[in-house]
Amino acid sequence: MRVDDWLTLISTGIAMGMSSEATATQYPRPGVVYKTVRDAPPISVFLAFWKDGPSRLIADFARLARQAFTETPGQA
Repeated sequence: MRVDDWLTLISTGIAMGMSSEATATQYPRPGVVYKTVRDAPPISVFLAFWKDGPSRLIADFARLARQAFTETPGQA
């Protein structure tokens, strides 16, 4: 099911669901409210790139992304 279809069902009261923070940021929708589930475990985050020879730029980006996800908030 596409995200748009799923959110339409939620906005009409037919469904409910859980998703990542990215959905709330990328898909604001009238009739849908996103609430933080504070005691939920963190989700895994993956970096996807071409497998046959990542460039130096990708390697640098991957390093920066790892740093960003391992820093304590307010540490930057």
